[in-house]
Amino acid sequence: MPEPPDRLITFALAVRFDGARAVVAVDGELDIAAAAPLNSAFGELRSVGWPEIIADLRGLTFIDSEGLQLLVRLEIDARENGWSFAIVDGAPAVRRLLALTNLTAYFTHADAPPHVPPPSHGLPRATSPRCAPGRVRGSDGHHPGTQ
Repeated sequence: MPEPPDRLITFALAVRFDGARAVVAVDGELDIAAAAPLNSAFGELRSVGWPEIIADLRGLTFIDSEGLQLLVRLEIDARENGWSFAIVDGAPAVRRLLALTNLTAYFTHADAPPHVPPPSHGLPRATSPRCAPGRVRGSDGHHPGTQ
């Protein structure tokens, strides 16, 4: 019989492409353990040229200071380097933390795209963001950045 895991998986992310924007949907707890994989997903998307990235935070049940710090660093990087970063903050945990830290107005807020939760069975998987914007068709059937 397999050994139970030492720690239950409490975070999952999924990347999907919607026109010229990439949407990173996160579910579960965004804490110190989850910040690194989320940061990596954003880094990969930026490295292949996605000009607009949305963090869909509606699936979060918890966010700690490390998760908040990551979001602030992404916002700063977007402002300094000319790309677009926005959040969808529909989760009560996110709204509360942003209000407590007086950061609600600091972030650009995006309209909520249709929520596509990350897989909830087995280990969390992320759709590889290693697709350059010109090689992927968005949900509208067009390549990102085209009409």
